Amino acid sequence: IISGGSILVRNSTLGNGVNNLSNSVVIYGNSGITIEQTSTVNGLSIIFDGETKVDNSTYYGAIYNSGTNCEISGASINGSIVSSSGLSVVNSTISKGNLPPIFGKPYGFEGDVIHGSYLEY
Repeated sequence: IISGGSILVRNSTLGNGVNNLSNSVVIYGNSGITIEQTSTVNGLSIIFDGETKVDNSTYYGAIYNSGTNCEISGASINGSIVSSSGLSVVNSTISKGNLPPIFGKPYGFEGDVIHGSYLEY
């Protein structure tokens, strides 16, 4: 899913698991994304600008937000969230989970070790 504007996912299911890339969705949004009203998303979301909102929904996989803000409210995130501008988590659950197998694929992400982390030593 590629959008030059904002993306709205309402009362919908996208993808069918994250263990296999062919079952996952990859979402590129230029002006934000809103996932709401008991939606379920399985995959990777890359948001370049605008707000990222997950409200009363379930997300399996990874969210990368380089936009203005990232708000998680009444949601369950099973995977990972990276936000360069801020993160608000209210009445939600974030737990480690499987990520879509994207490393080595042309999505622009490379493996890295965070300086000062236990993996560096």
